[in-house]
Amino acid sequence: MRRHEISHETPVFIRSPDTDKSAFVIFRNATQCETDYSYIKQNEALISEEVLYKLGISWNTKVVLDINTDIIPINAISVTLNYLEFYNSKTGSWQRKPKLENDSNSSNNDDKSFKLLDRKSANKDDGFFPSLSWWEQLIQCDDELYIKSILSRSPLDVGSIVKLNKNGILTKFEVSDIAGQKVKKYVDCFYRINESTKITVSVTAAELHNKQEKINSTINLGGMSSQLDILKWHVLYPLIYREKSSKISLYPPGGVLLYGPPGCGKTLLCKWLRENYNLLIDSLKDGEIEIHFKMVQSTDLISTIVGGTEHNIVNLFDDIKDISRTQPCICVIDEIDILCKSRDQGDSFNHRNVTAFLNNMDGINENGNYFKNERNYVIIGTTNDIDTIDLALRRPGRFDLEIEVGVPNNSDRLDILKKLLNDLDHTLTNDDVIYINDFCQAFVGADIKALITNAARDRFNKCRKQYTAGALVDEKPQLTRDNFMEALKYTKPSALKELTIEIPKVKWDDIGGYQNVKSILKECVEYPRLYSGVYQQLHVQIPSGILLYGPPGCCKTLLAKAVATESHMNFISVKGPELLSKWVGESERAIRNLFHKARVNAPCVIFFDEIDSIATSRDTCETGVTSRVLSQILNEMDGINNVKQVVVIAATNRPDLLDSALLRPGRLDRLIYISLPDINARRQIFRIYLGKLPVDKNELDTLSEDMAHVTQGYSGAEIALICNEAAMIALREYIADCKRSKKDVVDALEMLKLTKKVSGDHVKAAIDQIKPRTKPETIEFYQKYNKQHGIK
Repeated sequence: MRRHEISHETPVFIRSPDTDKSAFVIFRNATQCETDYSYIKQNEALISEEVLYKLGISWNTKVVLDINTDIIPINAISVTLNYLEFYNSKTGSWQRKPKLENDSNSSNNDDKSFKLLDRKSANKDDGFFPSLSWWEQLIQCDDELYIKSILSRSPLDVGSIVKLNKNGILTKFEVSDIAGQKVKKYVDCFYRINESTKITVSVTAAELHNKQEKINSTINLGGMSSQLDILKWHVLYPLIYREKSSKISLYPPGGVLLYGPPGCGKTLLCKWLRENYNLLIDSLKDGEIEIHFKMVQSTDLISTIVGGTEHNIVNLFDDIKDISRTQPCICVIDEIDILCKSRDQGDSFNHRNVTAFLNNMDGINENGNYFKNERNYVIIGTTNDIDTIDLALRRPGRFDLEIEVGVPNNSDRLDILKKLLNDLDHTLTNDDVIYINDFCQAFVGADIKALITNAARDRFNKCRKQYTAGALVDEKPQLTRDNFMEALKYTKPSALKELTIEIPKVKWDDIGGYQNVKSILKECVEYPRLYSGVYQQLHVQIPSGILLYGPPGCCKTLLAKAVATESHMNFISVKGPELLSKWVGESERAIRNLFHKARVNAPCVIFFDEIDSIATSRDTCETGVTSRVLSQILNEMDGINNVKQVVVIAATNRPDLLDSALLRPGRLDRLIYISLPDINARRQIFRIYLGKLPVDKNELDTLSEDMAHVTQGYSGAEIALICNEAAMIALREYIADCKRSKKDVVDALEMLKLTKKVSGDHVKAAIDQIKPRTKPETIEFYQKYNKQHGIK
């Protein structure tokens, strides 16, 4: 091994194994430089920020030193310095472009700032900082001798970063080009500036190294402020400032679980934290301890060899242990639930994996003690289902900090949508974006991106059809509002894809009559979202549940769908028997999952059709499963009182069978009787359904009026059946006419829409065939029930 004596100004070649970049540096003795660095510990050294930029590394990163006494310094013939940025002492930050001193809107002035530098004559008092005269001197390089004197002792090569005091303002440059005498390729050399070196300063070709602008270009983490705040104070601060945090017993957690629905940004949050964690620690200074991040996919640890997975887990913790001896370490394990499933549900393979985690998380450092703040690591795991994680891993000292990364709220979702649209060509106005965002309830970031992709596909398909038809096609197609509305038809929230959900398209106008019922439903569901401020000021209690009851066929289901459609809420439709299971506990589990999905995807409407099948009175209940299911529903409905945007709508034909506890205030506290349609409702229903048939439009109003008078006691479903039967009667007549005239039936049917219409005689014939099926005893039962409960 060769021994080298390192003295003042010994040249050294430094290489970073991580970035594979290199730089020449010179050792300088602090005493000879007349600088007191008495606080530096033995075997430590200072390195300049410029060298870090050149190597592309952060503080406390291992580098390779190549000490070679044969390194040759070469005099540079010419050196080109690219301007990077200047230090604004007023704001305490590095900036690249000049800025108006009194203008806080930098976006407007960034576009014109460099253009002002090209003016032949400039006003010296234009309010820019630095002044235009400073920029002129910078471009003209009037202080070439000063630059040479400062850089004469510095080793330079292409890519080196230097700092100069330019007329009182600290300025950063990058060496973009050096011309010197040719040397052999195998000879290590660096360049030095002497009196004959030509110095050129370039402004227009500068590249930006400003860390802050780099951060501003990162992906926007909409809705992550609370999660970042928790990570800052409970993870980053205790790791970086161990001595300070230990005085107040603030220790880093052994592990953190980030959980939430798929696509909500858990992995993106970890990646952002790895690159930009120093932004969260405002007081983090140069030279302080930095955190090493290690990103691991859970599938990378799985092995097909028996015992291989446990071996990989142990090796991972050994690596973390080695790193944590010199600096804090955060290890991110994506989809950790694959490795740490509950031992009650898993097999022997899963048991061994969980055991490996338990053993290593309790002793990752030698003699590590959690309660003495001797740990220098944190494990962050991401999962979509935190309930599958083994409970032993969630105790204090292991994964003791759990952070939910939920669905973004309305404002965060709008911000994400706008950010994603910035890079696209579209014709959307701000009102259009807000309108589209209102239909994206419960969308996570991945869903919004999928929506834009589907809108682009819709636009592409329309352009392709135009091209096939020989029509003119836009050279620069742009996304339109219609493209997004079409994409919304088949883009669903990720968290609801596993449920059998229905996207209703029922408007209030599609339901004839029932104006009073519609008004009540709007007050309960739609208005609290539109006028939330007024509701809060007046302290109006929003009902958490609505019961629609009445005879069969009176549009109870249609009303529930219209509520979800008009209020732009997610809609989960469940029939009572679908929740029942022969396995003990599965029915209650299904109800818990149902309400959990509704809370996650709020605003949401849960519609229970035929609720009397699962919520019958416990006084008459013969089976234990129905009683347990009812208790679970009651508990869940008590839990949604704090979630104002989850509404339960239930429908039944037998309200007398329901348990009284379900109908108390705070649960299904709004009871709405859906009676048989009156004459006005019947008229509107006839007009809606007859309007869809080939009926003479001039006779539509008269026909609807006449039929409404002769259908007393009919339900809305029966009126719809009458209209359908009238069309069938007209079809039968036309087919019979075709057979008598010996025409081809298929060809004749093609002309049906032009020649045959549904008339009043057809409707009357249908009424003669279809009789009302709601018995008078049924109507009497509902009237008696309403009287007992004071319902009008």
